Amino acid sequence: MVNAEGFAPFSGADAKILILGSFPSVLSRKNNFYYGNGRNRFWRTLARAFGESEPVTVPDKKAFLIRNGVALWDVVKKCDIDGSLDSAIRNPEIADVPSFLSKAAIQAVFTNGATAYGLLKRAFPEIAKAAI
Repeated sequence: MVNAEGFAPFSGADAKILILGSFPSVLSRKNNFYYGNGRNRFWRTLARAFGESEPVTVPDKKAFLIRNGVALWDVVKKCDIDGSLDSAIRNPEIADVPSFLSKAAIQAVFTNGATAYGLLKRAFPEIAKAAI
């Protein structure tokens, strides 16, 4: 089990959508950016939703997010974890999502799964009520 730190939020100045994950995978941490596992469907799905081709490189992914007004972050800022599974998260330190939202023009918050939503709901129920 390692004590691992997640990423800072990634956001362009005009982000309107915030997608919250739980915590970066081992491959994401190795690649130093969100959703770094090539088998993850996140980028393919998001690209289809915006009618674009799937970004491959980290610079392309960042440009894609900025162009489409999407911010990324994780609910867990730091934790003890072995591997990448959400079920392996121990001693989570929750990110200050309200502070981020107070400084951004976010209009919609999405979580990418049950763990991210559950952690958000426990820590910030008022934000979770509006999250999708």
